[in-house]
Amino acid sequence: MDNSNIVSPAISYIKTRMKRGKIVSVDDTVRVIRDGDMVALDGFLGARVAEELIVGLTNRFRETGEPKNLTLIYASGIGDGKDRRVKTIVNYDNFSIVQELEDDYINMVKYFVSEFYTDVTRYTTSAFLRMKLGDELQRRDMASHIFQSKEEARQALEKKE
Repeated sequence: MDNSNIVSPAISYIKTRMKRGKIVSVDDTVRVIRDGDMVALDGFLGARVAEELIVGLTNRFRETGEPKNLTLIYASGIGDGKDRRVKTIVNYDNFSIVQELEDDYINMVKYFVSEFYTDVTRYTTSAFLRMKLGDELQRRDMASHIFQSKEEARQALEKKE
């Protein structure tokens, strides 16, 4: 199948309506993000994070109900730990850790959850990982339920609103 003539609506919008250059407005940026897209952000703990983009996406969603079902990729906690706390879903598919680092990992997770997130849900499609991680989190007095899918984890977050 030849897909060379298929043009994304976002690319079409960029080519026809956005000014060319390296800097675009927040409105133009969030306008090209559609339901189900993956958005990658860079920065560390509020330093050099594209906060305007996050606020713009939030405002667009509140006004229009779109975009929804986004996948947000980032390397570490986002926010300042005070006013900019968010909910998150953690995907543990293909997760592995050497036993010597488990305690350090759990301590890091406890810190990030308490400082940067208002709520966290977790999921993995692996029954073994759900059992093992659930037991370890429970042993350390952390929320231990791990869902089977991203959709189940998302629904659990929505129920808490």
